[in-house]
Amino acid sequence: MKGDKKTPLLKTLSWIWVIQNFILALSAFYRLQMYINYNGLTRLRIVGAYGIALVIVGLLIVTLKMHMIRNFLWMLRRQLIAFALFFFMLQITPMNWIVFKYLFAEEGIEKLIVNEY
Repeated sequence: MKGDKKTPLLKTLSWIWVIQNFILALSAFYRLQMYINYNGLTRLRIVGAYGIALVIVGLLIVTLKMHMIRNFLWMLRRQLIAFALFFFMLQITPMNWIVFKYLFAEEGIEKLIVNEY
């Protein structure tokens, strides 16, 4: 592929694709932040933040593969390691405590207790 005339064009298109995906992931983070600010934090929104972060790490790995000219197996190993680490971090995250602390700090205890009228 080194001698192919289309190689520079393909590399340029690959970099454009990676940049577009970074922008998309960052906009997804921003959208998630808007949902959290408006509707509050939930366990599923924490999982969504982990998922978006994993996508960004995956794009960084793809970028390293393109820059360092590594093979597909190298990239696949790194992405599986990243997935395993994120899955482990998700399992040990005290989601209920984080959600409660966030809601308590935002709303105060009065709004968390349901008033019976």
